[in-house]
Amino acid sequence: MGKILKKHTQRFGITYIISVFAFFHGCGDTECTESTLTGMVINFHHNAGLQTPDSAFIYSTLEDTLLLFSRTGATKLNQLRLPLRINNSSTKYIFRLKYTSIEDEIDLIEFFHNNQPHFISETCGCAMFFTIDSVVYSKNAIDSILIPNREITNEPKENIQLFF
Repeated sequence: MGKILKKHTQRFGITYIISVFAFFHGCGDTECTESTLTGMVINFHHNAGLQTPDSAFIYSTLEDTLLLFSRTGATKLNQLRLPLRINNSSTKYIFRLKYTSIEDEIDLIEFFHNNQPHFISETCGCAMFFTIDSVVYSKNAIDSILIPNREITNEPKENIQLFF
């Protein structure tokens, strides 16, 4: 009886080890090759004849105001990627533009969006994708806003055109 038990225990042990190895080895890639970062891509357009701001500051309007972006100097503000709130259906930002010849101009922009969790893979996990429904904004420095692509995914495509 001892020999039979020992033989079955060895078979079970080998089968168990092979099963565990196959399970972990066969689960797919060990490295995530796809981005899980999402954010709306904003392209800035300066109307002809208007002065380019000397500096730009973008703040979040969450409980504690947070500086998300700052640019000063000669480089022109062309494109920016900003996150949207995953636990709410709207996201607000404060845009503050500084000029040398005129007073600072401050605009408030609110984006209304739907949030969709998206499974990417076992190794990468999930990402939050968004669909922009509408946008409301003040018109101090901002002339207009267009939404050429409402779908925000992990691919960086232009979503918003902001005209000054």
